[in-house]
Amino acid sequence: MKYDPNIQKLITAALRNKLSKKDWETLNSWYDRQESESTFIEDHLRRTSPQVKKKLWAGIEGQLDRERKRRIWVYTGIAASLLMVISCTMAFHFSSIKKNTPIENTYSVENGVGMKKKIRLPDGSRVTLFHNSSISYGERFGENRNVKLKGKAFFEVVADSIHPFQVISDGLTTRVLGTSFQVESHQKTVAVRSGKVQVRFEAEESSEAYEISANQFFKNQKGKASINTIENPSRYFGWLEGELYFENTSMLDLEQTLNDWYGVKISSNAADMSCKLSGTYRGQSLEDLLTAIQYSIPLTFQINQNHVDILFETCAKE
Repeated sequence: MKYDPNIQKLITAALRNKLSKKDWETLNSWYDRQESESTFIEDHLRRTSPQVKKKLWAGIEGQLDRERKRRIWVYTGIAASLLMVISCTMAFHFSSIKKNTPIENTYSVENGVGMKKKIRLPDGSRVTLFHNSSISYGERFGENRNVKLKGKAFFEVVADSIHPFQVISDGLTTRVLGTSFQVESHQKTVAVRSGKVQVRFEAEESSEAYEISANQFFKNQKGKASINTIENPSRYFGWLEGELYFENTSMLDLEQTLNDWYGVKISSNAADMSCKLSGTYRGQSLEDLLTAIQYSIPLTFQINQNHVDILFETCAKE
């Protein structure tokens, strides 16, 4: 899917109500292309992008006067897509596959917060992007199956013995033939769900390559590599099924996780707290999750649209 540099200008004009009928049709056509099967978007409530679009439109429809309803109803799809793009009151971050400059000949896919994004690569392999993560790959991907990753992503790779699949991320290169695995660049970890992968430190081609099999994870901590058995799959793969997994998680890390997972801005006294949270939570709204956490860590909270205030009450200060 190619990125049209004029789309951003049209979006800006649309927000100012300065689009011609032809421009509206161009935007509507662009939105329709976002619904292609190469990209699938799902929020924390497991709603697909069409469902999110419908929900967003329902939220703004009642605020429009009758005449404005009549004019805008024709452009329901683009009106909702604009809300998704600019991430106003619902705090959903929507980004499309875009092509970089012709010199680089690469494509990139980015994901913000509040959503997970699934992408089908040209060879049929599938990638699920975590929050605040991105991938890029070359235009001739069928011949050179190299993917650059920033953040965290889960890969389901189509087997091809002639063209190995490689993920390059923050000093590590993960090489596979056909398997499913997860790479987290910031933590320098690779977790394998099925098959086998080979991990090598980038820029050290002569160094030892580490082989990681199914139900194992590799971690490079301060230059020291280790391979361990995955005791609890939810710790690594639970997010793919809408699970939030915490293990001795600090309140600051909890706050960051909620920011990313639900697409909200949280204000709290987490920096002063020494509490640790452990547990697995699946398919819950933010309100339900905070209510459940109250049984482990006393807290009070107030949710105001996309802003949340949390006060941890009984944690000892550092």
